[in-house]
Amino acid sequence: MEVKRDKKEFRKEALKKRDGLLEGYILRASLLIEDKICKAVLSKNLSCIGLYASYRSEVRTDGLIKKLLAMDKRLCLPRSLKENELPILKFYQIKDTETDIISGYKGIGEPDPKRCKEVLKEEMDMIIVPGVCFGKDRSRMGYGAGFYDRYLMDFSGEKVGISFEEMVYDSIPFDERDIPLQAVVTEERTY
Repeated sequence: MEVKRDKKEFRKEALKKRDGLLEGYILRASLLIEDKICKAVLSKNLSCIGLYASYRSEVRTDGLIKKLLAMDKRLCLPRSLKENELPILKFYQIKDTETDIISGYKGIGEPDPKRCKEVLKEEMDMIIVPGVCFGKDRSRMGYGAGFYDRYLMDFSGEKVGISFEEMVYDSIPFDERDIPLQAVVTEERTY
């Protein structure tokens, strides 16, 4: 129970800090992170990438989405759903940002299931995940619903978080349900 309370308080403080970041910093850092991700995708010759549509003060992904599509990559975005009362993610390939993305869970951009084809996790080479904050040990703190932790549990591809350097801590509270990542990319470095 102690970890759960610690996580809740830590998450609340981290969100307050991230929401207080200046818009200019968010935009500049997002562009630098976008460039690093594109270089990694090219150097590793990845063909199918899972990403997310940014929300609130997260690293902006709209430019990255457009660049990956321009690079002819299979780009997949998640839909947040409930199955047997459990939060789950399903990824769908998008081809056009103007017609394939609709407002979904909490107003977050999601693929339109009427226009987009579902993609199985085995098809994705890499998934780039959001987080409230991250640890230098590549641990991740999400928003608390468990959408990504459930999805990543048996994901065999590369798991990458993107974050502002300001939101990477020496350590963050975590428990056995939290899934560590292979890398966390910031505007300054890769952990």
